[in-house]
Amino acid sequence: MKGFSKLIGVGYRIGAIAASEQIIDIITAAKSISDLGSPQLTQMAVSKILQSEKLEIELAKRREVLKHKKKYTYKCNRKIWEKQS
Repeated sequence: MKGFSKLIGVGYRIGAIAASEQIIDIITAAKSISDLGSPQLTQMAVSKILQSEKLEIELAKRREVLKHKKKYTYKCNRKIWEKQS
């Protein structure tokens, strides 16, 4: 199971599950019974995003930013460790 709130939009209470068609049918039926007013517009928007290549492009950009942040954090921490040694 996977959630999307940190990837697509904060507060999106939507997830995904990888399972056989039979299991997905059972889960879908159970969810529709318990889904009292869940935001279908949000669900449809997330579905469209997942079907497009835009998500992968955005994720690649975020990975690059995180890579640079990781290097910068390591560099700063290393300076602190060196001063303490």
